[in-house]
Amino acid sequence: MSVTSHQNQSKRQREWVYLCHYLAITGLDPVHIISGQDDGQEPDFTLVFYWQQRFYYVGVELTTLPRLRDQMGDKGLISKRWYWQSLQIMAKHQAALDEQQYFQLPITTLYMPATIFEQRLQYLPHSAITQKDVNAVMDKKAHKVPNYQIRRTLDELWLLIHTDKYQPTSILTVPKTTVQTSKSKQLKLTHHSGFNRVHITRYPSHKLIDVSKSTSDK
Repeated sequence: MSVTSHQNQSKRQREWVYLCHYLAITGLDPVHIISGQDDGQEPDFTLVFYWQQRFYYVGVELTTLPRLRDQMGDKGLISKRWYWQSLQIMAKHQAALDEQQYFQLPITTLYMPATIFEQRLQYLPHSAITQKDVNAVMDKKAHKVPNYQIRRTLDELWLLIHTDKYQPTSILTVPKTTVQTSKSKQLKLTHHSGFNRVHITRYPSHKLIDVSKSTSDK
C-alpha cells in the first residue's frame, strides 16, 4: 500500500469516528449512510432518513478548525468507531424496551472519564473558539456548497466541525448556541453560507455548539 493510500484510508476512518460520535451524541438514527467519494462532487457522507413517507437525504461535510491540529491520530480508529456505534445500538435497544418512538443520547460515556479529561486539560494550552475560527472554516468550505449537489440531490447539507480533542471546558460550557467569553459575555457564533446546519463538536465529549445562520448580508 502506498503512503498516499494509507493516509487516505486513515483520514476516512477518522471521519467515520467523528461521524459516529456525532450520531451518538445527537441521537440521530439514519436508515442508511452513504460514504462519499473524495472528489468534491458530494459531501463526505450522506445520511438517509425515512421521513414523511419518503427518503430524506442529508449531506454531512466534515472539517477541522484550520488553526487547530487534529490529535485523533491513527491508532485504534476502528475500535473507536465501533464504540460509538455500540452506544447507538444500546440506546435504540433501551428505547424499544421503553416503547419510545425515538432514542435519546447521551448515555454514560466510558471512552474518557471526565476526571481524566480535566486532568489532561491542565497541561495543555487553552484555545477558545471564536467567530474568527468559524469564518476561517467558511473561507475553506462555503464556496463548495453547490458542488455537493452534483452526484445526488440533497434535502439538507450540514457541516460538522470537529476540534482538537483536548479543548478547555469553558468554550463549551453553554451548549447549543453560545460560547462563554473571558468577559463573561455570551458570544453567539454565526455563519453566512449555504449550509443548513453547522455544528462544532469537541470529541469525545457530548458537548455541542450550534453555529447559527446569519440573517444579515456579508
